[in-house]
Amino acid sequence: MALAYDAKPTDGQLTEEQDKLAREEKLVRMLKSEEEEALGYAQTEVSEQQQEALRRYYGEKYGDEEEGRSQVTTREVFETIEWTRPDLMRVFGSGGNVIQLEETQPEDAKYAKDAADYLQWIFWQDNPGFELLDNFAFDGMLHRRGYIACYWCDYEYRAPQTLTGLNIAQVQELMQDPMVEIIGQDFDNESEAGGIGLIVRRVKSPARAVIETIAPEDMRLNGRAVSLDKARYVGRVIRMLRGEVVRKWPEKADEVTQWSGGKGGMSGQVMRAEEVRSERFQDSSVTWNDTADTAAEELEILEEYLRVDLNEDGFPEMIRCYRLGDIVLEESEVEENPFASWTPIRIPHRFMGLSVHDITAELQRINTVLMRAGLDAVY
Repeated sequence: MALAYDAKPTDGQLTEEQDKLAREEKLVRMLKSEEEEALGYAQTEVSEQQQEALRRYYGEKYGDEEEGRSQVTTREVFETIEWTRPDLMRVFGSGGNVIQLEETQPEDAKYAKDAADYLQWIFWQDNPGFELLDNFAFDGMLHRRGYIACYWCDYEYRAPQTLTGLNIAQVQELMQDPMVEIIGQDFDNESEAGGIGLIVRRVKSPARAVIETIAPEDMRLNGRAVSLDKARYVGRVIRMLRGEVVRKWPEKADEVTQWSGGKGGMSGQVMRAEEVRSERFQDSSVTWNDTADTAAEELEILEEYLRVDLNEDGFPEMIRCYRLGDIVLEESEVEENPFASWTPIRIPHRFMGLSVHDITAELQRINTVLMRAGLDAVY
């Protein structure tokens, strides 16, 4: 007779688990503190500028209109940006030759051309290159900074399947199929069904390089940082359905399923960047995401990069963390963050430059006042 019992963890296992929990608690405290102080969080100058820039781009009223008087608004911000966008795309997007590689040694010339062609294919074919360039340029002109991320996305698999009654030829065919991965052998069902039993998972999407633009209101950066590469804290908001989060981090499935702290923000805080997003989407409702299906509820995951000395060796390492509120979904040490940015008018020794909105908003206000006065005089 075989007896099953739960083995008690050893002292070493308990100590290791306690150290891991203490490390995560320390990391969460530091990340939440950095997020609260970061540019773009809550009511900072950056978020207020983003809202005002969208209002002027959409030509909204200023709020000082009088009943019975002209309420027209001019559109200098909109017109300047829309006249500039085609010129930028003509410079950077015409001909499809965005990427060039120069060899450092004569014998590398043939490899440089092949590598450049491959990178061109990644940007224009495997990713929406034209749309990325246009979004990148637009965000910078309107919001002072445009952001883009480039990273490697590993294979995404479907749920594991159990195949029984297989012969040798079928097993060999599965082993040669690049879209199928054999993750185990099902010994329990082999004797009943006959043949070989395998546990496999099929590839849902292949590994690839992903390039995407990031809405400026979703970026986080510590105050007084002058570049993304040297910043102490950099992060962004990723919006995913609860079911997608569970599938991506199955070891945290129970915690994610039970999570009830809103969309992932600090307890008691409003949704991240919700005021800017409401202005962008031209709606005022925060209940659009209400759904009876818990798995389809949208959550806000923070992808954060923090320079911190967690192992207490006297040197700060860059830690990448995916976080849902107080839940650390994944944490690892990396060499760099995947973000890049641009600004139309640089200000030396400062991260935020000036946007087209900054230099045309006052002109739009003046022209609006003059236009209203002229129309009122005609009436």
